[in-house]
Amino acid sequence: MELQERQVRRRLEEDFESHIDLSDYQQHSESEQAKARTTRALAALTVAARAMVSVDEACASVVDESNDQGIDAIGISAARREVYVVQTKTSVGGPSPTEVMKFVHGIRCLLDWDWDALGPKARRRRGEIEEVLADARVIAIFSYLGAQGPNEDASRLSNQLTEDVNAAGDILEFHYEGLRENFERRNIASGLSSPDSELTFDRWITMSDYRSEIMGIVSGEQLATLTEQFSELLFDKNIRAILRSTETNEVLDETLRDSPSDFWYYNNGITIVANSIGCSRTNPRSSNETFSLKGLSVVNGAQTCGALSRAFRSNLPLDDVHVTVRVISTAEHPEDFEKQVTRYTNTQNQVSNREFVALDPYQQELSDLLLAEKVQYSFRTGQALDDEEYDFAFDLEEATRALSCWSGVANATRAKREIGRMWADLSASPYLELFPRDLNAAIMYNSVRFWRSFRDSYNSAGREREHRAKNIVKNSEFMASALFMQWARGNAAEFTNIDWDVAAFMAGCTDQVRVLAECVVARHERENPGGFAMSFFKNQQKVETFARAVRADFLQELQSSSGTS
Repeated sequence: MELQERQVRRRLEEDFESHIDLSDYQQHSESEQAKARTTRALAALTVAARAMVSVDEACASVVDESNDQGIDAIGISAARREVYVVQTKTSVGGPSPTEVMKFVHGIRCLLDWDWDALGPKARRRRGEIEEVLADARVIAIFSYLGAQGPNEDASRLSNQLTEDVNAAGDILEFHYEGLRENFERRNIASGLSSPDSELTFDRWITMSDYRSEIMGIVSGEQLATLTEQFSELLFDKNIRAILRSTETNEVLDETLRDSPSDFWYYNNGITIVANSIGCSRTNPRSSNETFSLKGLSVVNGAQTCGALSRAFRSNLPLDDVHVTVRVISTAEHPEDFEKQVTRYTNTQNQVSNREFVALDPYQQELSDLLLAEKVQYSFRTGQALDDEEYDFAFDLEEATRALSCWSGVANATRAKREIGRMWADLSASPYLELFPRDLNAAIMYNSVRFWRSFRDSYNSAGREREHRAKNIVKNSEFMASALFMQWARGNAAEFTNIDWDVAAFMAGCTDQVRVLAECVVARHERENPGGFAMSFFKNQQKVETFARAVRADFLQELQSSSGTS
């Protein structure tokens, strides 16, 4: 055994193996248990090194079991918007074509949401994984302890997978990480404690003493580097969910890309809590001063850090990006001080694009018109819907989705990808395309009812199909709704009639909805075979072209079936 392998195995045993769950191996021999423990420990090491999560969290990401389709762990970095799908091998030699083939099949099952093909451990995390996959990059890693790389046949399999999945957009990477890579990161467990780092402030002030708190200006590049270095360790567990895709993320990304020098003006900054704040000088300078932060944690501003990290990895220049940073020391504060700061900095003064819609007087006019018909339209955040008092109730978000489909495939695709952007500018498109000054309140009301009914019928047609087709149907529902609304408007749909019986209309369209679902799946499999539906149906240019072809297929099928009958 090479010394490198010996030292990696020692670290696996001492740092990870005691945290590995082997409850499903109780009936196996000790040697088989030992082998499984090491294999799972290597998977956990890979996740810990990639996602920068604790040993316990990395070990909890392990999904290795019989019938796991070659997937031994699924790790998540919300900060980087990455999902790590890992297969491991601890025996001598490089990845064989058979092993890679199984792993490739497992990845395809995961991306197609074929949960029945995966093991119970992966299925138990279905909700969490599907949510993240909707807006994440997938990093597939074959991790092993051999010194040699994959042979030509194995590489061909992984290259073909990458080519197929990335046909509609670059969302998958495939890496082989052997003994050298694992040796280099073997000591990762010792670096998974609370981060310590230094920040240089261009300018700063304090309320009393710099050792208690600092507020000042920090370069965006420093924060991007900090996020890249520590990833999940940088953020309080209570706010990691904030790092999911939101309208705020999209606006941050756009500002960093298009007007980086304006970032400071538009951004609220971040709040850091640290165990202590130090400086090498007794009397720190008022500008260009470096402070050492022990045990730091970002408790507000996770989205900002995530956006800076994404810009950094996209090689966007951050020279002109600056951020207001507030650092608070927990020294001499109560034990729960950090939790209180986390709680209140994430619940106070949070304003999004949606809140500004309340400033549009036409929204109130639409609401008043529907109220007289016993229909509740809530466009203000925090206003509860009351289905008991009103005949029908819906909110701004649902109206925006429905009207996006009413206005056409382009806006439907935008709404699927980034609904918050639909409200970004109340004086311009796409907002005014959805809510023009002459919008008939009955159209909005009926569009929402149509949207609800169509989705139920369309997804019901999808559930009748196998897993990949079901996934395609689910991810195409915005585009399909736009196409079906267009078809319905030419086939006796009465969107302008407040008394229109939408339910009855849709009940008579079951066959047409099923035909549309079949056309979408068939066309997708011709144009994006083996591709990832989640990514495909967010690509506006591809979807608009695709929708025109689907519409032609759909009308031809309807004409054919009508002629047959």
